[in-house]
Amino acid sequence: MRWCIAIAISVIAMGGCDALGLGGHEFEPGDYTYTALIIGPGGGEIRRMGVLRITSSSDASVEGTWDVPEFNTEIELGDWNEDAYLVWARDRSLGILTHRMTPNGGGAACSGRWLQNVGGGLDSRPFTCTVKRQ
Repeated sequence: MRWCIAIAISVIAMGGCDALGLGGHEFEPGDYTYTALIIGPGGGEIRRMGVLRITSSSDASVEGTWDVPEFNTEIELGDWNEDAYLVWARDRSLGILTHRMTPNGGGAACSGRWLQNVGGGLDSRPFTCTVKRQ
């Protein structure tokens, strides 16, 4: 029991949960310029551009909307997982774009996977993306 108290005091002295990497990774609410470059099955480039609008953010999740012409409006998922928010976008012509976004002050480090049903199976391809504070 004494070691539990000692650990708790140490964590508080080091700056709380942020010192352990358990907090402080939230997005600031606001508008972020979004771009994605996807390489299609035939090798052609597919680009998506618009705005990611963050309405709220916590250590556990992020909420907001997409203002990208090809996307449904609502952010899907938005949960924190290990080192990034998992943010999904439903692209009306491509399928689901899954993003891993880690806020970094002026936006977010972003990478993603494009998930699409192909011939009864699931095809998954990586893509690059950028998220920058407006």
